[in-house]
Amino acid sequence: MLVNDLTFNELSELIGPFLSLESQDEIFGILSHFYDQEIRSRDDLYGQTRIRLVYKGFSLRFPHIRQANSCYLSVIVEFKKKQAIWDKIFGRVTRELVNDLKKICKNIIPDIEFSILSHTEKIDNYTIKYHHHKNALNQNWQSGYDISPLLIAPDAHHGNCFVEFLFNSECYRKTKTGIVSLSSEWRPNICNLSRGIEEDAQRLLGKNL
Repeated sequence: MLVNDLTFNELSELIGPFLSLESQDEIFGILSHFYDQEIRSRDDLYGQTRIRLVYKGFSLRFPHIRQANSCYLSVIVEFKKKQAIWDKIFGRVTRELVNDLKKICKNIIPDIEFSILSHTEKIDNYTIKYHHHKNALNQNWQSGYDISPLLIAPDAHHGNCFVEFLFNSECYRKTKTGIVSLSSEWRPNICNLSRGIEEDAQRLLGKNL
């Protein structure tokens, strides 16, 4: 498999169109450019095996791209790399990636600020720090995907470092001048992405919804 090692500007070009609420055709056109093959749907993206995208040593993939009630695409991007000893001690590599993703968000959503929600899993007593849109925290979340419509979650386990980036487009709006901001009606749509992921899983199992 060929490797496409991205610069910061290229990562911005890849993720930015989701945040700026560009059209589905525009986004799939950009994905086609980076994967060097025609991609017209998420199924085309999931089935591609020619090119692996990499950023600062992290392989990245798109486990979920969804279009629900709005005309815009929601996305989850997963970054993964083998965990070196210094990564485990200092956590510098994931911290750099988290900061880069925040910078991309701030370049497109001017008024965004981030807060951190720390959550300890009861099973293994492991704490995950969720970097989320400060003004959009869902206190009643059940799934991690429902914490906030814009979420950056670094993690490390089983010898790997991960950063998961989530953007729920149904919770944002774009003005006629192209400015993107949090919608005042974000709460009713906060669970739409996780609900869609569950529906996809049920369909794969052949269950009728």
